[in-house]
Amino acid sequence: MATPNPIIPGAGAERSDALDAVRGVAIGAVVLYHFFSLAPLDFPSWRAGQILATIAGVGRSGVDLFFVLSGFLIGGILLDRRKASNYYGAFYGRRFLRIAPLYALALAVFWLLYLQMDWHAQHLDPYFRHATPIWPYLTMTQNIAWVAAGVGGPAMLGITWSLAVEEQFYLVLPAMIRWLPDRLVPRVCLMLVVAAPLLRIALLAAFPHNRLAPYLLLPCRMDALFLGVLAAWMTRQPDVLAQLRAQRRGLWMAAAGLFLIIALMAVRGVDQFSWTMQAIGYSLYAGAYFFALLLVVSAQRALPAWATMARRPLVWLGLGAYSIYLFHRGIEGVVEGALGGRTTLGMLVSMALSAAFAVAAWVSVERPLMAYARRRFRYNQSGMEAAEVPA
Repeated sequence: MATPNPIIPGAGAERSDALDAVRGVAIGAVVLYHFFSLAPLDFPSWRAGQILATIAGVGRSGVDLFFVLSGFLIGGILLDRRKASNYYGAFYGRRFLRIAPLYALALAVFWLLYLQMDWHAQHLDPYFRHATPIWPYLTMTQNIAWVAAGVGGPAMLGITWSLAVEEQFYLVLPAMIRWLPDRLVPRVCLMLVVAAPLLRIALLAAFPHNRLAPYLLLPCRMDALFLGVLAAWMTRQPDVLAQLRAQRRGLWMAAAGLFLIIALMAVRGVDQFSWTMQAIGYSLYAGAYFFALLLVVSAQRALPAWATMARRPLVWLGLGAYSIYLFHRGIEGVVEGALGGRTTLGMLVSMALSAAFAVAAWVSVERPLMAYARRRFRYNQSGMEAAEVPA
């Protein structure tokens, strides 16, 4: 029988610094990619700018890390609470209060800027150009709408495709965890992990000119999500967890090997819409982060004091990850318009404003609503209360 893993949140703990730090790595990578994958024109050195752009380009995989981590956290919560009588109500109530308020604010801010700014005259079309009706955003199906139209959304809302993928994942995973026998969970996860690249290859063969489908659709990106669920299941099996701890060298080697391949792909300029990346690249990213996450959650030793202190900025970044993700592109666009172009100063100001906004959102919106959700939607099951960690 699966038991809660004491390494992840639980046993009275509300958060895990280790997992918040992982989330901090993910959002840091995404922000680095969006702000510096195209080096500002005034960057002090062209060569240094190109090196920075190459490094920042790997940051696009931060979304894959978010997917693996989300599958791990949400899968773990559902595995721990699968027998609760209010299983669905508590899960969806908590998810709604975690996701909806800031998402609604992001939509409102976008429409306000869209209607009030002279964004076209300021050459901010990539940030605010809008051709999608409002209903896909309200139903969290914008990724499907963009695939059907063959064109993505404006930068400020374009990032919400991954949020739509996760919301669609939430429609599938609870029923799967609730009704599958525990022994079948890893088998189904592995089947879905293997199915994702096969489906991407099939779509590339059938529709070679529509590269949005393999990138944006849940079935095509479910390998990362279900690898996270698999990791959650593995760390809840005492014998499997013991094996992970005994084989940490193998985990290190697997993660290092995959990250080396990823680095070589970045150096060779393989982008997210290339055939290689869409066929197998997303799965390589997911696999690398899967093994890295297993290393984090199978660790037995506490970090030394210096490492704990060094990790604190990533923990803080992880706390603000959701609000930073939703608003950093809009902040970037406003700053770029105010400064009259894409500059190094503008990128640094955008990063600072994004961090400041995240602090305000965490204190005034996210933390109070999470506390309320834990009280209002308490799972009706004896034993340890599974802590809700925002994914």
